[in-house]
Amino acid sequence: MMKKLFLLGCALTMAACSGAAETVSQTGSATPSTEMVNALPTVSGANIWTVDYSASTLQFNAVHAGNTFTGDFNSFSAVIKLDPENPEDGEVHVVVDIASVDANDDDRNANLPEKDWFNIKAFPYAKFSATDITRVSGNDYIARGDLSIKGISQPTQLDFQLTIDGDRAKASGTTTLMRPDFKLGTDSSDFKTEEWVAFPVKVRFVVSADRQ
Repeated sequence: MMKKLFLLGCALTMAACSGAAETVSQTGSATPSTEMVNALPTVSGANIWTVDYSASTLQFNAVHAGNTFTGDFNSFSAVIKLDPENPEDGEVHVVVDIASVDANDDDRNANLPEKDWFNIKAFPYAKFSATDITRVSGNDYIARGDLSIKGISQPTQLDFQLTIDGDRAKASGTTTLMRPDFKLGTDSSDFKTEEWVAFPVKVRFVVSADRQ
């Protein structure tokens, strides 16, 4: 039962419940490792942004038996090329260290690496890449790309708001996933349905960066 309760809470470590309270971490992410940085493509030219990881967060809200909890991915690396006035020429690439997950529960944190969930031994990173970025209106933007988790790639849309103050930028936004799309927990008979863990997953991010 303890393991079931743990995995329940995992729900991809990111399932969201409509109307549930959302929490924003007050602490930033760790400086990414050299290995993570090297896993990113190289971008060049104008409008390159350097991420301030101490002021950036990647979070999730997960639903377990009808109750919502908040967790964090404490280490990620990103490269960003974006002209806010001409976003169609931009690109965003992100690598997330799955082992850095903190689901705010010892049992959840101990079991998330298992094969039925993230299978961290075989797939240590999640990756997102987008070269289709559009400005909707004002400070509202959309980045369309591909997200890969456990070696499974799915088209994913990030909706975000961008504010610029001189050479300092802040982007905050969300995306919603479905855990079966990435086979997160669905190989286990306990989690094939939404009886214990909701399918929808909401990921929230805040990224602060400085123009090079």
